[in-house]
Amino acid sequence: MNRPEAPPKKAPPEPSPERSDARAIVALAGPLLFTPPALALAQRDWSFFGIPTLVVYVFAAWLLGIVLTRAVNRRMRD
Repeated sequence: MNRPEAPPKKAPPEPSPERSDARAIVALAGPLLFTPPALALAQRDWSFFGIPTLVVYVFAAWLLGIVLTRAVNRRMRD
């Protein structure tokens, strides 16, 4: 009962430096958007359609992080 040998697996290609830089920028920019100074900039006395600007900022920054992460990861697969 000899099993046939599986072909050797190829190593995934190395990402280009530009793509690695994009991943680093997204990884560092995400937490920076939620630091107290950045949140203080979003704290205003007015609201956006009845929603406080801080809440709009937090969800917009969160969505931006998700979209940028997806875009960078998609480019890395191609």
